[in-house]
Amino acid sequence: QTGKRRVNTSGPKKCSCILEGPKSTRTEGALKILQLNLNHSEAAQDLLVQTVKELKVDAVIIADQYRNLSRPAWVTDSTNKLAAIWACGEHPFQQTMAKPELGFVREKIKGVYLYSCYIPPSMDDEFGAILDRIVTDARERSPVAIAGDFNAWAVEWGSKKTNWRGQSLLEAFVVLDFQLLNDGEVPTSIQGECTSMIDLTFTSSSLARGNCHWEVSGIITLSDHRAIAWNTAGQLRQVQVPAQRKKFAGWRANTFGAEAFCVCMESSCAEGSTAEEKVTHVTREVAKACDPAMHRRRKGHWHLPVYWWSEDINRLRADSLRARRQVQKARGKSCFLQLEVVFKKIRRNLRKAVLVGRVNNSPSQHTGFVSL
Repeated sequence: QTGKRRVNTSGPKKCSCILEGPKSTRTEGALKILQLNLNHSEAAQDLLVQTVKELKVDAVIIADQYRNLSRPAWVTDSTNKLAAIWACGEHPFQQTMAKPELGFVREKIKGVYLYSCYIPPSMDDEFGAILDRIVTDARERSPVAIAGDFNAWAVEWGSKKTNWRGQSLLEAFVVLDFQLLNDGEVPTSIQGECTSMIDLTFTSSSLARGNCHWEVSGIITLSDHRAIAWNTAGQLRQVQVPAQRKKFAGWRANTFGAEAFCVCMESSCAEGSTAEEKVTHVTREVAKACDPAMHRRRKGHWHLPVYWWSEDINRLRADSLRARRQVQKARGKSCFLQLEVVFKKIRRNLRKAVLVGRVNNSPSQHTGFVSL
């Protein structure tokens, strides 16, 4: 009974000791996914670790990984190198595939069956059989999301023409209650002036309704493929937020404004009949005066970067993104080749910085840290 809450109606309601706070609208049950073909790049996989920290995704659907992480948060197809799923968020896998198949792997997370698929061009002979096994496996489950790189072209997802792989894929999936999320507007793979749309996302119709979102992301991946960010449809509900006591992280001393603090403290005095009461009152008044005089610290550690991240790498990533946009705008113009050379040089420097940073700052000697 996923998503349902059991209510006890056998007796009188008991008073709760938690105060009710304001109502807020939340999307419940939505699954946030990042999808990427790593092109067997070590630097691309290293950068992915930092990217998922920043994007707060529940899972990553990966094709052509460079290395495998440890279970249970990472599963692969039978070859251990074609397809993988990484539960990188707060939600663990609910059901593990007993026997991974060639070219695809399935896992269940937050009630959704995720499939990661990769069928490289060299596997033409196995293509039809792999599709048949995917369809057979998916027909027995719901809801389902199938994503990956099939190296298939079809006008339905934005290709200029439909090849035999694309036709086979369309015919195989017609028996499933699926909806293609690709909009066909932005290529998912870019190699110089050659572009293609071969990274696909199919989901059950129930997951594609309402507030479902799919886009080719603009983030730097250090792979020839671009990342795809998408989420399944969730239920919008207005929920009561408990007015619980929050952990306070303090103030940022470097933002202290003495004048504002003095104004707030002018009318304060030590009230109370005992020394303890007076101390409590003064402490409360000082805290009230600190809010207008200083900025509060942000709490939480989600955005802490991976151990090898640095300002130089962050700058190179921003420069790489800027250079790529210039190349895209110059496509078909005389300055395209010159800008492309600049972009490739910056991207090469970023790739080198990521690899060197991870090796030089390896924490493997520290107890309790598990590196990639």
